[in-house]
Amino acid sequence: MSVGNGHDGELRIIREFWLQLRAIDQRRLARERAAIANDVDLERILQQQRHAGAGRDREQQRRVEKRARTHHVLQKRPLVVAALERALRCIANKPL
Repeated sequence: MSVGNGHDGELRIIREFWLQLRAIDQRRLARERAAIANDVDLERILQQQRHAGAGRDREQQRRVEKRARTHHVLQKRPLVVAALERALRCIANKPL
């Protein structure tokens, strides 16, 4: 590129400087793109894990509800029966 008025050296320096800045900018953009891609990938993975965890929670809750029983019922049964019989006896002995 020849300009005829002696500015060839200056234009070459400006062009080289501009090319270096462009290369630096492209590397920076590549790093930013990689960081953004990593963030998006991480968000996708976390979302999949949330959905999988919710599925496990629903399955666990279903199993709990299916097997929900009072603990130690047989040990407390005589007390419950005695209290119920006492209440029914009192009601049966009252005149109407």
